[in-house]
Amino acid sequence: MPSAASVEGLGRSRRGVAGSAEIPIRTRRRRQPGGEQGTRRFGESGRAAFGRMGGDDLAPEIALRRLTGATSAPRPRRMLHGIARAAVAVMSRIRILPDDVEIEALPGETVLAAALRAGVPHLHLCGGNAHCSTCRIELREGADQCAPQTAAEQRIAQRLHFQPGLRLACQTVVQGPMTVRRLVLDAHDARLVDQRGRAAAEASVGEERRLAILFADIRGFTAFSERLPPYDVIHVLNRYFHAAGEVIARYGGRIDNYMGDGFMALFGLGDEDAPACLRAVSAGLALIDAVAALQPYLLTAFGEGFGIGVGIHYGCAVVGSVGAAGNERVTAIGDAVNLASRIEEANKRFGTQLLISAQTWAQVAEQVQIGAIHETALAGKSGSYRLFEVRGLRAG
Repeated sequence: MPSAASVEGLGRSRRGVAGSAEIPIRTRRRRQPGGEQGTRRFGESGRAAFGRMGGDDLAPEIALRRLTGATSAPRPRRMLHGIARAAVAVMSRIRILPDDVEIEALPGETVLAAALRAGVPHLHLCGGNAHCSTCRIELREGADQCAPQTAAEQRIAQRLHFQPGLRLACQTVVQGPMTVRRLVLDAHDARLVDQRGRAAAEASVGEERRLAILFADIRGFTAFSERLPPYDVIHVLNRYFHAAGEVIARYGGRIDNYMGDGFMALFGLGDEDAPACLRAVSAGLALIDAVAALQPYLLTAFGEGFGIGVGIHYGCAVVGSVGAAGNERVTAIGDAVNLASRIEEANKRFGTQLLISAQTWAQVAEQVQIGAIHETALAGKSGSYRLFEVRGLRAG
């Protein structure tokens, strides 16, 4: 049994095993009691045990026993050297952003557990049980150095449409070196993403998707509504939106947003079999027919009717759930959305009802009948755009 002095000396040793050369080990700077900063140096045999498992406060052999789970009496120095050397060999280094700190994970340890043990303020409101998603991380490097998703993580990842590279730190077991970024940094972030107590409605943390984006707007509705009492204005709008909603749903789209007497609908959010562009163009033509079917009612009830303009563009947009907590909705944002809106507005200039972009045309050229082709500038956009008037679908 080594003496207390010899065991204590192990923690101060600057040499490795039996005559090996001095191996300095540098660890991350961290605040010491009393506010002093320092860099600790240990022999190779002591780094894991002392730097992370209580070596500052406990005798070296006790720290190593905690690391290995040993319950027997303190081991001889040579055996302690071997245990610590093995521990160092299997620990995995993790770089955490935006903190820009490096920590070490024990075998079988999750990113969250390692981060908390190292003093990183990693949020985990549900206690690391894959319920809240506030511990979510982005895998920047070493995505192949972690264990596959657990069943619990798969459930929440599917619900929130996690893209590859997004994981829950509480479920991600480290198997090698990696770099991760914490995505939820403070209490405000946590309130936005906390999934506890929320209904299992469709949501998305944000992803880029290729969508067919349809804008529709009533022509001359401002003048039409000025002659009507408030009740009739709302009633007519709801009658139109009800008919429009049935059309959009019939072709597998989703009305994303209402803007006065207009709306935006998205095609391509789900796993529908039919191409998004063809469904969007078919819905646009059906909208024109639905408004035409409303004309007898409008003329009888109000003495005049109205028409609509439809614009469609196919492109990449960022799709995700936005809004105040409890009032989120899935929407699309980006230049493709703005371009679709500008295309719809161009109907006024050309006296058309349905215009589509060149990108949309490339997807449906064999299925639609076109009229005029317009090369034009669009408000708020640079350059020239080719727009195609769609008059119907080809037979078959």
